Amino acid sequence: MKIEGADKFLKTLNSLNKLHVTISRELAEAIKSNAERLAPTRTGKLRRSIRIVEGAGCYMVLMGGREAPYAPFIEYGTRPHIIRARRAMALRFEVHGETVYARYVKHPGTRAQRILGRAVEESLRGMDEVVSRILMRKIL
Repeated sequence: MKIEGADKFLKTLNSLNKLHVTISRELAEAIKSNAERLAPTRTGKLRRSIRIVEGAGCYMVLMGGREAPYAPFIEYGTRPHIIRARRAMALRFEVHGETVYARYVKHPGTRAQRILGRAVEESLRGMDEVVSRILMRKIL
């Protein structure tokens, strides 16, 4: 006995078995795109450091690494702290066009920019549409 359309039905069921991988990839691409849009563009290093890495049955979006080791400070911010001269007698920097020397400075800290956090939030808002589109593609 042969059931009409059984091959297509079994093929569809088989493709749905790996649905989480497809959804994970689509979500990772959306997060990466949003993070690149939200990243500051002063040098472009942080934006270029955003990448997708394949894990065990999932995809991850990473930012920073060797290209931009300062990424955690941008993402999570910093507390107020003291910066001391380490390799020289004094720090040298400019304030309002005037060169200033100091043994240390009190850095006020930086506010967290939450680039990846905001990118995830924005991407999850459109997840219903992404899943619907993937299901329609797999079923049809």
